[in-house]
Amino acid sequence: MKNILGRIFFALFVITAVLSACQKDDDNTDDPVVPVQTERERVLAEYNTYYLGSDLSDCGFTGDVNNCIPGTISQNSFTLSLMRINFFRRMVGLNDDITYDAIKSAKCQQAALMMDANNSLNHYPPASWICYTQDGYDAASSSNLAMGTGPSGSISMYMNDFGSSNTAVGHRRWILYSRSKVMGMGSTGYYSALWVTGNSGNPLPANMPEYIPWPAKGYVPAPLIYGRWSFSKPSADFSNATVSMTDGGGSNISLSIVSTATGYGDNTIVWEPVGINTTSSTDVTYHVTVSNVLVSGSPMSYSYDVIIIQP
Repeated sequence: MKNILGRIFFALFVITAVLSACQKDDDNTDDPVVPVQTERERVLAEYNTYYLGSDLSDCGFTGDVNNCIPGTISQNSFTLSLMRINFFRRMVGLNDDITYDAIKSAKCQQAALMMDANNSLNHYPPASWICYTQDGYDAASSSNLAMGTGPSGSISMYMNDFGSSNTAVGHRRWILYSRSKVMGMGSTGYYSALWVTGNSGNPLPANMPEYIPWPAKGYVPAPLIYGRWSFSKPSADFSNATVSMTDGGGSNISLSIVSTATGYGDNTIVWEPVGINTTSSTDVTYHVTVSNVLVSGSPMSYSYDVIIIQP
């Protein structure tokens, strides 16, 4: 994966509950007690249903890389990859109604074909590339790019954003961009492109959270705790911000701030904590404080807990 450099780049399942009303006999029989779902149970249910439930083994690629035919991917691939995007956004309190644009997706399909045909990732592929098209170029320069996985898997790679060239977690920031509404998806099953630009003119959502952290505040399943932690806030200035962390016992957690770079979605500070426990059979809590964040010129501090749980 590569970040987009030099530019500001970077189905919904409707669960219908069918209720049948039955007439209650006048016998003073109590209604059944419905157990209250705790927040922890809700997060685990979301993870199992929408994260694990969006796994995809075959994207249904209909093209032919050897003959430069971009083809398409299955409707299920679009549906499940959107489910994963919207799951991550819902975890941080953002709107979870991202949709794919058919034209952008068709161009992303050409970009994915170009990456596959040339066995490389390039946001600015040269015209000399095998299977080169202008539409493919346009998508490549407007998209997150991934290799080694299909549509759903690429979303997890973008959120992880590992590698020395990804310290700014630009891919993650585009997935969690506060103004995002429309994206595009293309894949060959091994190379994928996710169109993420073109949303900067959208208004901030009415239910905009105060900040956008990953890992999210509250309960987070252990497999989604990645090496880099991030905290985003639109238009905030993180140039002199600091981050501190403690464990559940109050002991300080060593960390290194690795980026306050702008240019990818919302402004963000990124750090790498040391010794995070993701294998404990019991819940593990970390307290995070991000201080000296300039918001409209005033220094602000934000504190929250991340509670790591086993699925």
